[in-house]
Amino acid sequence: NMNIEDLRHHCTDDAGCLIWRRGCCNGHPATRVDGKTRLVRRVLWEAAHGPIPAGRIVRVTCGNVLCINPECTELTTYQRLGKQLGALGVMSGPVRSAAIARCAIFAPAMKLVWRFQKNTV
Repeated sequence: NMNIEDLRHHCTDDAGCLIWRRGCCNGHPATRVDGKTRLVRRVLWEAAHGPIPAGRIVRVTCGNVLCINPECTELTTYQRLGKQLGALGVMSGPVRSAAIARCAIFAPAMKLVWRFQKNTV
């Protein structure tokens, strides 16, 4: 199992955030694990907490999409993410809600998070 200490040398410390300086996938920190490209925050979450339940996503909470600090992540759902972003004014109205529902069904899990975090950073 990979842990944060295994990856710390690939990061820059920025006021408590660990900013990933290596490759990304859809704008999110990514690395190779057992020959597959994996999102770093998911790998770290699974190492610390076990498998991620279906329908859940690992979201960065600090606003920096390149941060991999486990203290800056939370496990959430698309529905909860939509409510959180709506409260911030990033998403509002039925059109945006429909866009979340479509993306949750058809898009890769982290692509939706990346789009909205990119707009809030």
